[in-house]
Amino acid sequence: MRKVLFFALMAVAAVGSLQARKLISWNIQDGMWSDQANNYDNFVEFLKTTDPDVCVFCEAKTTHLESGQEPYLPDNWDKVAARYGHPYVYLAVDQDNAPQVITSKHPINNVKRIPGGNDTIVGHGAGWVQIEMDGKTYNIVCMHAMPFARGSGRGMGFGGRGGGGGSDEFRKKEVQYVCNQTILTREHPEQELWLMMGDFNSISSLDNDHYKLSADSSIYCVHDYIRNNTPYIDVIANKHPGEFIQSSQNGRRIDFMYATEPVIRQIKSAEILNSGYTEQHREQGAQYWVPSDHRPILIEF
Repeated sequence: MRKVLFFALMAVAAVGSLQARKLISWNIQDGMWSDQANNYDNFVEFLKTTDPDVCVFCEAKTTHLESGQEPYLPDNWDKVAARYGHPYVYLAVDQDNAPQVITSKHPINNVKRIPGGNDTIVGHGAGWVQIEMDGKTYNIVCMHAMPFARGSGRGMGFGGRGGGGGSDEFRKKEVQYVCNQTILTREHPEQELWLMMGDFNSISSLDNDHYKLSADSSIYCVHDYIRNNTPYIDVIANKHPGEFIQSSQNGRRIDFMYATEPVIRQIKSAEILNSGYTEQHREQGAQYWVPSDHRPILIEF
């Protein structure tokens, strides 16, 4: 009887010892331009305080330079990440000055970098990695869909100038290609731990109570494709049913995190942050938002 009680207590202790894991996904706008001149001190302090296990960043390359500055990222991501406790760094595809970078407390196994194919453009590239935490293998897919119609040279349409439905159809092809290269290569991905995240530059019909558009509008084709053709579930919509939470300064939710059901069951909280360091603001007449024109998504699981 004592042996049974001992092992039962040990099992409870083992379960209790598993710490909560955190993951952040954030488009940091031109390599976190707003903190470059400050040696990224504010950015690093935010991440040290938040203490994520994994970070997934879009626009992780220095492309905005103040006078006298030289590009620092992505070449020095290892130095920046080490300052907030992440010894592992993964660069997806740097093909158009807007790559994604993943940093982690845990070893990162590259499964596939995804630049696109002969007949499919994945403008900012994408990546698929595996990270083990607590004896479980998490498949993490990062991507950043193109923000404008191919060849338009203008901003994203969202039904207006710059592409409208055409630009969303382009982004749908990007997303479809990435899914075909990642989660849809598996026989039973719905039973596995999968997450896909990034800046999708497109809005979801799950937020139509806010947008009040035609429910079958082609503007929703990107996220309709994901929901109808993959086992992915929209994390923010799932954890905040009936609530609209914008993710960008333009008042829309265009940054998404998707997960399969086994991950959804693990998630304790999922938030789009807009307070403290992440609160979006800019000086009157300034071109850029501080710290970014996007807000980070933080999940705890």
